[in-house]
Formats: sequence, C-alpha cells, structure tokens
Amino acid sequence: VQKVMHSDTFYFSILRNPVFQLESSFVYYKSHVPAFRSVSSLDAFLASPWTYYNQSLGLSNAHARNSMWFDLGFDNDAPPEEGYVRARLLDVEQRFHLLLIAEHFDESMVLLRRLLRWRLDDVVAFRLNSRSQHSVTPLSPAGQERAKHWCALDWRLYQHFNRTFWARLRAELSPRRLRSEVARLRLSPPALSLPCQSHAAGGTVLGPDAALGRGQHPAPGHTVGSVSLGAGRRGRRSCGHPTAGLLSR
Repeated sequence: VQKVMHSDTFYFSILRNPVFQLESSFVYYKSHVPAFRSVSSLDAFLASPWTYYNQSLGLSNAHARNSMWFDLGFDNDAPPEEGYVRARLLDVEQRFHLLLIAEHFDESMVLLRRLLRWRLDDVVAFRLNSRSQHSVTPLSPAGQERAKHWCALDWRLYQHFNRTFWARLRAELSPRRLRSEVARLRLSPPALSLPCQSHAAGGTVLGPDAALGRGQHPAPGHTVGSVSLGAGRRGRRSCGHPTAGLLSR
C-alpha cells in the first residue's frame, strides 16, 4: 500500500476487545470456519480448543484465533513470546499513525478528527450493520479468561494500543473538553442525517459470503439498514463527503 500512496498518507486502523471479537466471529462465521462448525457453543470450544482447531488449515481458521493479529499481517498461531510480541507491536506503531478502539468509538472519532484537523460532521457515523442484543451470548467469566489465553496475541495487541490510545487522548484534550466533544458528536447524527437521508430502514441480513459477493447467507442477529440520498440532496456540502455514495448501496 505504501508503494502507491502519498508519503504523507495518514494510516489508521481499529481494534476491538478480543473477547467480544471472538464471540462475534463465532456467531458470524459459525458455518464457514472449520474450527467452529462442529461445536455447540464458544464456551465449549474454549474449554478444549485444540479438539476443534486444526492449525494446518491456515487461512480457513484465521477467524478462530488472533484474527486482528492476522489482519495486521502476522502469524496468528505464533507463540506469544515476549520478544516476538514486543517486536510486532513496534512494527504496528511504525506502520500506523493511530489505532482506534471500537469500544470507545465516539472518543476514537474525536481523536481522529483532531489529528486530521477535520470538522465534526466529517466523523459522524451511521450504524448500518450491527447485531441485536438478543443475538449476543456473553461468555462465562471462565470463558472470557480462556478467550484471552487462546487469543493471547490479540489480547496483548489490544492492551497495548488501548493504553496508548488513552494516553494520546489525554495529551490532546482535557477530560472536560473530551466530554464536551463526545456529547456534541452524539447529538449530531439526527441533525446531520435529516438533510441527507431520504430513508433509513431495516434491510437484508448479510453473511460473510455476501460480503465476498458470492450470494447471501444470513448471519444471526446481523441486520443491514439502508440509507440513501434523496433527489437534490447529493449537492449539499454536508452530503458531499466521498463516502456519501456508499450510503446508497
């Protein structure tokens, strides 16, 4: 990517608590990942992961262990040895200008906009694909600890960049200013969406195959809403962001 991008490109990504990430992956990829297919629950999988996880399957099982580590280009089955982990964390720090935290999405958007000197409405987000709460099966406390151990590389990644995220946020903003900006951001979607949206409604549930363009396979609890720009609204400055065209897809 760096070979084709400008030298001043700002690189950022986002991380999620690995416990929640693994639970979501188990539901979403249940019928697609070999390690998940024959086990009844994530707790059962984590009680004896090597019973179901075949390391030799490589990419097929990438979503079953350390998926964020894998997404960053590293070996998701590597032993979590201290020297190796520290070296890879340094690699990430050198490649990315910022790592956002999904559990603190609004705070992440505030920091991102300040670092890029964007306006508030440049980081307003519409939630289009999210799981309903009833589809979430929380892991038992023991299961959560097993998930951290099973995804030890992801857990170290998340812990490290969660700390650096909050350190950068504190350096950039006072607690009072942060609360104020987050409050403004949370109040913005209705005001910004009214002049841009012609409708926002529940849509089709999409699974991993649909995302890859091979058809639709429902993933439990995942509903995609639809947002489109009405006639005469595409010319509005507040609707003219490069991503606006994606909202009508």
